[in-house]
Amino acid sequence: MSKFPVGHLADGEREQAEALQLYRLAAEQGVAGAQCRLGVMFAQGRGVTPDPGESVRWFRLAAEQGDAEAQGALGLAYAEGRGVTKDFVMAHMWMTLAVAGLTGPTRDGAFRFRESIAAMMSAEAVAKADILAERWKPTSGHKAP
Repeated sequence: MSKFPVGHLADGEREQAEALQLYRLAAEQGVAGAQCRLGVMFAQGRGVTPDPGESVRWFRLAAEQGDAEAQGALGLAYAEGRGVTKDFVMAHMWMTLAVAGLTGPTRDGAFRFRESIAAMMSAEAVAKADILAERWKPTSGHKAP
């Protein structure tokens, strides 16, 4: 929910409120890119009150469809315990999937972050995360409940 009615906003706030409405419409229809963008808006408080739990909800819907950016964001949330219980196995799994789908400097950053997570894990925990990543299969068109 936006902070203010759209008609009472300054130009930048109005643009964010309009983006929020458009992303929400597409996200509710299962568009992974829109779900990821909505997750970013809730994570950063753009046009909405920051809400880590809501952010994770949207990132998860997109990540489960194979959106690499959302997978990386979900991995970060698990690593930091933002909106979810901190879980390095899940963080590593989602970052592994993100690394596979990203390119360029974004991929490189995700790779380094995954390696920093692995450095805090036992060999058994890393192996478990790797198995989860290998077995993971994307779903299609996750509509918001």
